[in-house]
Amino acid sequence: MTLETLRSFQTREYAELIHYVISRKMPRNRKEFDAFPVKDQVLFLQVSQGMEMLGILVAEKYIDLDLVDKTIGSLVSTAWEKFKKLTMSVRPTEPFVSEYFQWLAERISERMSQRPRKPFHELNVRIP
Repeated sequence: MTLETLRSFQTREYAELIHYVISRKMPRNRKEFDAFPVKDQVLFLQVSQGMEMLGILVAEKYIDLDLVDKTIGSLVSTAWEKFKKLTMSVRPTEPFVSEYFQWLAERISERMSQRPRKPFHELNVRIP
């Protein structure tokens, strides 16, 4: 499971999703979402579903939070901040939408603020 997760972060499709999250202004409510071109709606849903599945895998202990932190940690919290307004606007009628995505982003943000890790290249690890 861990290796498959790592592989999924190394695809062109995943790079396109990262670019999408970083470069786009995200909708704040359902009306703005519905006004997005269909292709953008699909990308938005793909990112949010991917983050939701990743959150489930971490919450159920199939994947370690440390792995997520080392591979895409800040992207999870950045994406959540961009998706948060729309998500919270639909929660009154869809209370479970992106619940694991939110949980994962909050755990990553807590780690980054309370126990930030040192970059690996600064650890001076030597292979014997």
